[in-house]
Amino acid sequence: MQMIQWYIHREQGIGFRKKNHRVKVHRKITYGKWYVFVFLAWHFFMNVQISAAQTPIFIDDPGFRDDALVAIDSLYNRKPEVARELIRSWEDRFPDHPVWSAWSAMESWWDVMVNLDDISNDEMFFNNMRKADYAASSLLQEEPDHPDGLLIKALANGYAARHHANRERWVTAVKIAYTSHIAYQRFMEVRPDFPDNKFVEGLKAYYAAFLIDEYPIVKPVSVFLPKGSREGGLDLLHEASETAVFTRAEASYFLAYILYDYEHDYERSIIYFRKLADSYPNNSLLQLYYVRTLGELGEFETLFEVVKVLLERWDRKQLRDGDVMQEELSYWLGRYYESVGLMEQAKESYMNALEAGEQFEVTEGRTYRVLSGERLAEIKNS
Repeated sequence: MQMIQWYIHREQGIGFRKKNHRVKVHRKITYGKWYVFVFLAWHFFMNVQISAAQTPIFIDDPGFRDDALVAIDSLYNRKPEVARELIRSWEDRFPDHPVWSAWSAMESWWDVMVNLDDISNDEMFFNNMRKADYAASSLLQEEPDHPDGLLIKALANGYAARHHANRERWVTAVKIAYTSHIAYQRFMEVRPDFPDNKFVEGLKAYYAAFLIDEYPIVKPVSVFLPKGSREGGLDLLHEASETAVFTRAEASYFLAYILYDYEHDYERSIIYFRKLADSYPNNSLLQLYYVRTLGELGEFETLFEVVKVLLERWDRKQLRDGDVMQEELSYWLGRYYESVGLMEQAKESYMNALEAGEQFEVTEGRTYRVLSGERLAEIKNS
């Protein structure tokens, strides 16, 4: 009996020890699962962090900057296919970066600006800018304060606002410009030493003052505008035209355009337009602005020589925007012939401008078609 009890106690003890052992093993397994969970969670978190950091910051990349500068020059010289090919390797490597949406939007910007009388491209342009804004906003949702995202958001809304201003939709322009302003203010906090900041600051300063001075309708929404100074803005644009990295040419263009169209300071504007025309010989808009400024200054002898070269070159090389060039340059030839008293040649040139203007889908209201008609009527009545 004692032997039996001893045996039972021994088995119970063994059983107890086995039970404890099972508890310990279970705890080890539980702790092991916990360690695996922690490891997987950490690994997942790190992957998320690494994935979030995978969107490159192009404005900080010297390699991208060098390729982009050459591509930007090609874009300004109205060679969009060449420009895109120059940055193709970057697009292939980083296809989800929002800069490609912005690039497409800038291609459409030039299509609109070259033929501003034609509103048929407006919707395409605004859609492209909205796509660029959406792409930048999506990046900023995932990676707040990403410099490229902030810059592209500011650019897309800024150019959209600019074109609404071209169409004299001033209140809409101010509201969209405010979105651009907010994005760029944050960008300047993130990249305060970025060389191109002076370009945007110059535009903001000038247009904030100009809109309030010239368009009282804007005053109710002027709370959205930063404090402005027309001359201060022009000074900043001049600095940007000499020191900016990506926007040096754009700063020169806006400075020349503002001096020509808003300030009517043709002596100063022609300095920049002449330089731009020399730098980008295939850009019809820049060539036409140079001719316009010569005309406003009354330098018709120089204008005549420039126009002859441009007409011959555009015809020989079959460059972009030939119809726009033919229409406006014919008008300026007429102005030259009038200035030297050759009225028959002047009439012929104005007729050529009217004929060229008939090629467009919408002919009514085309600036140089209207002006040519007015000059013809004046010659006939004189």
